[in-house]
Formats: sequence, C-alpha cells, structure tokens
Amino acid sequence: MEGRSVCLCFLPMFHGFGSVLTLAQLRRGNVLVSMAKFGLDKVLGAIEKYKVTHMFVEPPVMVSLAKQWQMMNNKYDLSSLKQIISSAASLSRDLIEICAHILPHVQIFQAYGMTEACGNISMENPKGGPPFSGSTGTLMPLIQSKIVSVTTMNPLPPNQMGEICIRGPTITLAAELEGLLLSHPDVVDAVVIP
Repeated sequence: MEGRSVCLCFLPMFHGFGSVLTLAQLRRGNVLVSMAKFGLDKVLGAIEKYKVTHMFVEPPVMVSLAKQWQMMNNKYDLSSLKQIISSAASLSRDLIEICAHILPHVQIFQAYGMTEACGNISMENPKGGPPFSGSTGTLMPLIQSKIVSVTTMNPLPPNQMGEICIRGPTITLAAELEGLLLSHPDVVDAVVIP
C-alpha cells in the first residue's frame, strides 16, 4: 500500500487475520475503520462514508457481494476502494471474475496465512503475474515451504497433491510441534495448545 490508506476491518480480532491486519495497519500509520460484524449493506455504506481504500475479507464476503450486488442497485459510491485482499480460504477463479466485473476499478487478490504463522505465508502480487490466477501468490520474505506426501512425508514434485509444510521466524512452536506429531504414522490428528 502506498501512502496513507483507509482500511476496513470487520474480521474477528481474536483471529490471526483480524489481529495481525489491525496491528499492521496501525503500525503503518493508516486509518483503520473497525466494524463489530459483517453486514454487506453496512460494509458498503462504510466504504462510501469513510472513503475506504483497502478491504480485507474472507471468501464468504465475496460470495455475498457476488450474490447480493444486483439488489444493492448501485446505491453506494465505492470509487475510493482500490484493493480487496482475501484470505482464510481460497477464492475460485469464477468468483474473482464476477466480483471484478462488479468492481472493475478494484484490484482483487489473495493471500494465504494462518494464525500459527502469525500472519501471511504467501500473497499474490497485484502488480505482477496474471490476474485472477486463483493462486495465493509467492512466499513472504523469510518463509520456506514444501509440499509433502501425506503418507510418506517425502517432498513432492510440482503439481502434486499433498500437505504444505512451512518454516520461518514467524511460525509458532505449537505449529511445528503439531506438524511433528502428525508426521508419525500412528497419529491421526493432533492439536497443540501452547
């Protein structure tokens, strides 16, 4: 984000996406508009009222936008909005294209992260790469990853289904310990609570 941005957050603050997002925007000196909960009508009204430039969402918000936009009948001025960043689960290419048609002036891209990683693991670059790729982008600095077989835990070649293993300075010990436990063939599931 260049310059001072106005960011809208209605994500739960107890979730990694909401808390890390909030702290990062405040640290950058950006304006943060915080809402207690999501409601499409209220969110669109807040974008108009506060001239929001960036919105961070989870996929159900994009689904709501795609399905309810016609009912909104263009009653909100969303011209200030520059970017929508979605995380928590992946967006389908079709959903991204529908939302991009609704908001053609807005860059829509995805990120991948988890609470145990204290934020993002990867993010699409809105200035590079094909639009609407369905990818969650490239790894963040200092993050390493590999895809492994769920049965052998051996690394897999490109375009193979497996489990992602990550490491880096932001990954919590609980995530690493959980991964180690799950790598044992007799362990079906594990949860580590620090």
